[in-house]
Amino acid sequence: LEKVQMLEQAVNSFEGKKTDKKYLMIEEYLTKELLALDSVDPEGRADVRQARRDGVRKVQTILEKLEQKAE
Repeated sequence: LEKVQMLEQAVNSFEGKKTDKKYLMIEEYLTKELLALDSVDPEGRADVRQARRDGVRKVQTILEKLEQKAE
């Protein structure tokens, strides 16, 4: 999730439109992080499942913030 924190900083400093290259790049990296989290198999472990769920929520929140800033 270190990468997610760096992406969150990039979102916080982002100013622009949805068509900007930087927006598209950040959005793509966040989407890749979501896919990576989705591929985690909790193997029945509640702690792993909860950590994955928390990570997904965090990335989704950052994506929403990015979309709001670009409107």
